[in-house]
Parts: sequence; C-alpha cells; structure tokens
Amino acid sequence: MNMSLGIIRVVGMVVFMYLSWRNLREDYKEKELISYAWLSILAFMVGGRLVSVLGWGGENGGWQDWLSFWAKPGFSYIGGYLAMVLVGWWSCRKNSWKTWAFFEDNLVAVSIMFLLFLLDEFVRSGFDINAAMAVVAVFDGLAIGVWSKGRYRSFVWYRSGKKGFAFWTGNLVTWLTMLGFSFLVVENTINRICYLTLGLISAVGLVILGDVLTISRKKK
Repeated sequence: MNMSLGIIRVVGMVVFMYLSWRNLREDYKEKELISYAWLSILAFMVGGRLVSVLGWGGENGGWQDWLSFWAKPGFSYIGGYLAMVLVGWWSCRKNSWKTWAFFEDNLVAVSIMFLLFLLDEFVRSGFDINAAMAVVAVFDGLAIGVWSKGRYRSFVWYRSGKKGFAFWTGNLVTWLTMLGFSFLVVENTINRICYLTLGLISAVGLVILGDVLTISRKKK
C-alpha cells in the first residue's frame, strides 16, 4: 500500500515539472525552467526533511538523522515550501526574472504538487484530520489565487496592478486557513506561530506590492 501511494508523490513531482514547463515556456527560457524545476524538487525534499529532523531535537539523534527515512520518518511541508521559495527567488535573481510575476505564473504547478503530496500523506496517515485540513487549506489558496488572477487589476485598492497578487493572496488564504484549523485540533504552538507569521508576511507583501499604503497617504 505504501509503495503504491509513493507513486502519488512521484506523480506530483512529474506534474510540477511538466506544468512549470508548459505554463511558463512562452515567457521564460526552457533550459532555465527545467533547471529551476529540478532544483526546486531537490530543495523541497532536502528542506522538508532537514527542518523536520531539526524540529525533533536531540531526543531523536539530531540533524545527522535526516537521511534515515525508514528508521526516523518525518517531513516538514513548511520547510519544504520555504526551500522552494528560496530556490525560486535565487532563480529569478540568476535569470533576471521578475520575482513576484514568476511566483504568480507558477502558482498552479507548485500548489498541485503540494496537493498530491498532502493527499498521499492523508491516506498514509489513516485519514488524519491534520492532513485533511492541510489539503483543504492549500486547495482554498489555489482556488482564490486562480480566481483573482484575471480580476485583481480591477480592484480599486490594488492600485499598482503588479503581478504577484495571486501569489500573495493564495499564500495568505492558505496560512490563515491553517491557523484557523489549528485551533480545532491538537496542534503545537510552533506550527501556529509559523502559520501566523507566514500569513502576516503574505499580507504585508500584498500591501507593499499593491502600493496600498502609498495610495492611502496620498488621499489624506
């Protein structure tokens, strides 16, 4: 059963690479996109595993156990996601891509990969409620992000009209949904702090990108 479910994760990675190439190839060079996709997957796996092990602390042997997948299983999706964001930012700097526009353009590919991984996690865990809530949160963020892509330039308060709105909004919805869900189940305080912090960062990023505060000062 675990072997068959593991295929879902492989499919998730393949879908991410395919969508990154298919959706972005008209605006970005294919060779650079392929390099970004491979590096993102590697960062996701290493970052998620490393953060998970570091979160265990000395009780389980420390950071050197991060390769012991069978003896000491565990994975941090927050760590994996942040590692992917870091790779995306580095790739934008290296290839002279517009950072927030790139993140918005690749929102669907990243979100679908996470949905497939989390769906696998949900089934592997015996239909754990925490995994189910994570699936719902990521889906909500993706749905709102996709819905807003063709509309945000008409929002009066979002005066800059810059690309990146869908990325920041999708993140904001996902993290705040996770924060809200965390109070319905047993959740550790560190995770709640992470959800709140990432949600606030998303809100601030959205405000800065949209020049909302600048517009407000001009109206006074």
